[in-house]
Amino acid sequence: MFRLRETRSLAAAGHHQRAARELESLAKLAETKASTAFRFARAWSLCARAAEEHESMADGAPGKLRDKYGQSGAKILRSLAAQGYFRDAKALKELQQDPDFAALRKRADVAALTDELTAAGTPAGLATDEK
Repeated sequence: MFRLRETRSLAAAGHHQRAARELESLAKLAETKASTAFRFARAWSLCARAAEEHESMADGAPGKLRDKYGQSGAKILRSLAAQGYFRDAKALKELQQDPDFAALRKRADVAALTDELTAAGTPAGLATDEK
């Protein structure tokens, strides 16, 4: 898990390409546990944010890398939703509010996913800690 945490630090520091290479090399870990996959989605989101910032400075048009990283994160989130991971209201709230996921929330596919999960004003019948 140290290497996964390191990718978040790399991306946050703007080293998104290094972080992405590391995430790709660790991809099998994302298949082991849902909570680990959620951490991977977070790291991809941070890579997308860093790429957007870097690409904007470089040529004024963020795009290819941001989209590539965003697609990787969105794919994981869709898989987690299909597995029922977001039945945990805390996980859904984290996806909706944590700044680390901001780059993914900007994506139309992720926005549609979160809208679907929160349909009808509550997390679509998802379990909560409230009694």
